Amino acid sequence: MEGETDPREQLFQNTIREYTICLLLFLILYTLSYILINRLRPGVYRISLWLCATALAISIGATLLLPVSIASNEFLLLYPDSCNVEWLNSSLIQGLWNFIFLLSNLSLFVFLPFAYLFTESEGFLGNKKIKIWRKWRKMETLKICPELYYDGLEILDVDNDSSTSATELTPDDNTSHNQMLNKRLQAIQKRKYELDKQRQTGWVRRTFFYPVSMLALLMFSMTTGLITLQNTLQLLVGIKALPISTSKFTLGISSLSKLGPLGAGIQVILILYLAVTSAVGLYSLPGFEKVRPELHSTPITHLIANCAALVVLSSALPLLSRMIGITNFDLLGDYGRIEWLGSFKLVLIYNVIFALTAIICSVTKFSAAVRNEVWTKLLIFLLF
Repeated sequence: MEGETDPREQLFQNTIREYTICLLLFLILYTLSYILINRLRPGVYRISLWLCATALAISIGATLLLPVSIASNEFLLLYPDSCNVEWLNSSLIQGLWNFIFLLSNLSLFVFLPFAYLFTESEGFLGNKKIKIWRKWRKMETLKICPELYYDGLEILDVDNDSSTSATELTPDDNTSHNQMLNKRLQAIQKRKYELDKQRQTGWVRRTFFYPVSMLALLMFSMTTGLITLQNTLQLLVGIKALPISTSKFTLGISSLSKLGPLGAGIQVILILYLAVTSAVGLYSLPGFEKVRPELHSTPITHLIANCAALVVLSSALPLLSRMIGITNFDLLGDYGRIEWLGSFKLVLIYNVIFALTAIICSVTKFSAAVRNEVWTKLLIFLLF
C-alpha cells in the first residue's frame, strides 16, 4: 500500500529524532556549563576547561533526569492526543537514561582524569610555543637570581657586629604570633563584611524572607523523613517492591502519585531539594572547604575535583530518590540493573538511617533556628 509507512523507515526516523533531541539538550547544558566554568577559571587550560564543562553538563543532566521523566509522564497523561508531543515517548526517555549513565562513567573515569593529566603535562617536544615559554621562564629566573643575591648581601651587611639588630630584623620567635594575628585580622574583616552586608539588606528580606525560607526547609526535611519512614514500613510489610527494575517501562500509562500532577510536582520539588542539600552538605565537610570554587580564582585542580564530586552526586540522585521512596518512577537503563538494589537488607538499612537522620536534624537544628528567629521577630515587633 502506498499510504503505509515502512517499519524500518519509521524506526530510522525515530532514532534520528531521538539523537537530535539528545544532542540539542547536551549543547544547551554544555553552553551553560562552559559559561559558569569560564567565570570560575577563565583563560587557561582550554582543553581541561572543555572537559570540565562536559562533566558539569552531564552532572546537570543527571540531576534533571528523574524530574524530567516524571514531568513527561504526567504531561502525556494530561495531553495524550496532542500532536505537539509526538516526539515525547518511552524510547526517548530510555535513551536519555542510557546516555546519562554512559557519559557519567566516561566523565568520571576518562574525561576528568585526562583533564588533570593534561594540566600536569608541560607539552610535546618540538612545539614552538612551549619552547618559547620555557626560554622566557629561564630568562625570568636568571633575572631574579642576581637580585636575590644582592638582597642577601645587604641583609648580611646590616649591623653585622650587633646580634641584637640582626635578631630584630628576623624575629624568629614572633613568626607564629604574626601568622596568628593575620588570621584573626582576616576573620574579623570577613565578619565585618558579612555584618555590613546583612545591615544593608532590606526590611522585607530580613523580616519575611529568612523565616519563610527556614519554614520551607523544615517542611521539606520533615516531608522527606516521613516519606522515607513510610517507605521503610512498606518494605517491612511487603507492600513496596525493591527499587531494582524488573519490567519494561512504558511512559504515560498511569500517574506516579495518587494526587496526580500535584503529587508529581511535589516529587520533583523534593528531588531537587535532595540535590541541593546533598551539594550543600558535601561542601560543608571539612575536607571540601579547601576546594570550594571561588569566582575568577579557582585553581584548575580544584575545578576538576568539584566536577568529579558533582558527577558522583548527580549520578547517585536517581538511586537515592528511588530507594527512599520519594518517587515510584522505575530506574531505566543500566540504573535499574545495579545488583545491590535487589538487596533487601541494604535498602532497608539505608532507609532507616536516612529517615532517622532527616527527622533528628529537622527537630534539633531547623526547629531551634525557626523558634529563635520567630521569637526574635516577635520581640522586635512588640517593642518597637
